[in-house]
Amino acid sequence: MSAAWPARLSPQFIDLLATIHGFEFRNAALPHFGIPDADADPRQAARWRVNLWSYMWRECAREPMPIFAVTEAWLRRNLPACSELVLLHGDFRTGNYLFDEESGDVTCILDWELSHIGDYHEDLAWTMQEGYGYYDACGRFHVCGLIEKSEFLARYEELTGFPVDHRKLDSYGIMNA
Repeated sequence: MSAAWPARLSPQFIDLLATIHGFEFRNAALPHFGIPDADADPRQAARWRVNLWSYMWRECAREPMPIFAVTEAWLRRNLPACSELVLLHGDFRTGNYLFDEESGDVTCILDWELSHIGDYHEDLAWTMQEGYGYYDACGRFHVCGLIEKSEFLARYEELTGFPVDHRKLDSYGIMNA
């Protein structure tokens, strides 16, 4: 991929993620979306995701995998609190959008089957998984092969006004991995 593509796509990529997270889900008809009660239980959003992935791990395991039990126990002890619920894509990354090759404009976001209401750190951590990006010669990680991690997070904070908590990113990074 030439350097021109990341330069063209990265601002759109971040803008689209910020737009998704800024969507007023409370005013939308989303009858099949559970909405965690962050006021009554600030850890409910994270608990719901751990419950889902724990169920999937157990159902899909062909043999016992102790690492899943250890990871699940750690995740349950370290559930991040969430006070700002947002619409999450659930799989926001390069490979899940289309763009017009002539204009360079992103035209469509794909694969919404994991979308849900939760903590924006979850989407950020998913997007920043190492398998979706690369490290440059200076050791800097490029999120989804588009933009250096610190620039990605700074731009996200600027667009959304949501502060990025690196401990929450780490917790969701462990869950996502």
